[in-house]
Amino acid sequence: MVSHNPPTIMISIQSNLKEEDGLKGKTSSAIISEPFLEAANYTSIDSPSNVDEWVLSGLTKRASETVRPPHVAESAFSMECSLVHWYDIFTDEGVRSNTVVFGRIKRFQAKEFVFDPEDPMKVLPDKIRSVSRLGGVTFGRTLQTSELPRPFWDQVKDTEGVRKALLLAE
Repeated sequence: MVSHNPPTIMISIQSNLKEEDGLKGKTSSAIISEPFLEAANYTSIDSPSNVDEWVLSGLTKRASETVRPPHVAESAFSMECSLVHWYDIFTDEGVRSNTVVFGRIKRFQAKEFVFDPEDPMKVLPDKIRSVSRLGGVTFGRTLQTSELPRPFWDQVKDTEGVRKALLLAE
């Protein structure tokens, strides 16, 4: 997520984006989980345009509700998005290397087991077992999260810690 209002995600697609794949204005984006990491990785294969990456991956298509592209049925959490903007990144030689895509989330799809039984509006990240690409061929697992509310100026402006910090800055 790069924005909560409006809810917006950003993804980066490597240069093997085929011209015929295009950015058609709608997409679905699934959170990859540990159990199907290898299958999801197969969707990034540099296959010829007549080869369906879904077939190679073995993942299951699930119909979306607000966009045409399907979801990954194996994913515990996915988002249906409309294209807001994209930005191509070029090498020094003028060759497109990546495309950064911003998508506005129109609908969230989540499986029941990812929600907190005490707070049904809260997703439990440890239930999703999400995996992210860190760069190159390196992936990371989200094993632990914590919540840290942001401070509000009106609530902290007169506290001793803030006053001392401002005095030291003078």
